[in-house]
Parts: sequence; C-alpha cells; structure tokens
Amino acid sequence: MVQIGWAEQLAGAAPSFRGGFGKLVRRDSAGCLHFQTSGQLYLIFMHVIIWEFTVRVEHIEEFVRAYGSNGDWASLFRLAEGFLGTQLLRSCHDAGVFLTVDRWENATSFEMFQERFTAEYEELDARLEGYTLAERKVGVFEGELPIL
Repeated sequence: MVQIGWAEQLAGAAPSFRGGFGKLVRRDSAGCLHFQTSGQLYLIFMHVIIWEFTVRVEHIEEFVRAYGSNGDWASLFRLAEGFLGTQLLRSCHDAGVFLTVDRWENATSFEMFQERFTAEYEELDARLEGYTLAERKVGVFEGELPIL
C-alpha cells in the first residue's frame, strides 16, 4: 500500500517520467496515484502478479482459451472491482511455456477479490489444473499504465 508522502516525494523527483513521476494530479479513493508528465497521464497501479506455466502439448489450445485476456480467469477477475486486465504471453523458445500478467489497481483490490471469490477461484483452479505440467508464481510487481 502507498504510504502518505511517498507520491509527493516521487512527484518532485524530476520533470519527466524517466527521471521521476512528474506532477501528482490526484490520488483516487482506491489509493491509486495519477501523475501528469509530458502531456501523458499515468495511473500508477500497485499490484501485478506474474505466473509461469508449462502446458501439456495436448492442452495448449484449451489453456490459451482459459488463460487469455478474455478467458475463464479474466472473466472471474472482472467480477471484482479494481481488476485492470490479464495478458497471456507465450515463449518464443518453448511453445509449451506461458506467462500470465494479471494487473490490479492495488493489493487491496486483489485481496478483496480473493476474499469474495475464494470458492470460484478454487473451483476454476481445480478444473484447469490438468492443462499444465508445472506452474510457478514468478512474483508480484509494481508498474505504470498510461491512460490514453
């Protein structure tokens, strides 16, 4: 979660995004920070979860449908406030290796999703687990998302 004063420190760091976050425009009710820099408005989201999957060759098509940006997982996540989107990436070197990138406005949004949709999450996870040989949580990250 963002600490009070953190945004103000970043905002004063430098005039451009590469060297700092520019001018703090506002902090919304979810705690997300909105910055203006070089005519581009940025929403700083606080929670990105990346998973790596090794998929069984015979289930690649089903996996892509279920884990893609309009798949089963994204449909479940969309029921929660604060979900920004899911991206599915496929390895260029190993056709059976994929990454999912799940973006949330902040950690609280994801935690609230987990609390509210535990049963649905577990049911979907169990239904789809046969598609993969292995899965690994790469980590949780922070990043920026330009608002066009």
